[in-house]
Amino acid sequence: RAVRVDGKVDRYRRTELIDSFQNDPDVRVAIMAITAAGQGISLTAARIAVFGELHWVPGKLIQAEDRVHRQGQTREVEIHYMVIGDDTFIDMKQLGILKQKEKDVGRILEGKAEDPRFEPLPRVRRLRPR
Repeated sequence: RAVRVDGKVDRYRRTELIDSFQNDPDVRVAIMAITAAGQGISLTAARIAVFGELHWVPGKLIQAEDRVHRQGQTREVEIHYMVIGDDTFIDMKQLGILKQKEKDVGRILEGKAEDPRFEPLPRVRRLRPR
């Protein structure tokens, strides 16, 4: 079984769906929009996260990854970004813009070039349990 959470799902139903994903072993897939599932939730029942969309704000992607890879996660987590890999496609251009934004913000706020956690590339990332 699967659950789906997007911007059309009200907060009460969203809570029910997320609880179902977290606690019901028959619910093995959660399909969620980055912005609809970006704050105040835990998805530590997940072992794999596949992002089929990007967001223009680097922090939103980091926050979305953190829903799966957070305190209480006991397993290694795989993070996948599904992007089209040719420089002529918007996904790759957007990745370049995201990376530059992240570097600029890091330099301004913290005096560093980039957050090493932000690496949305079309490959697998393995994050160790916290």
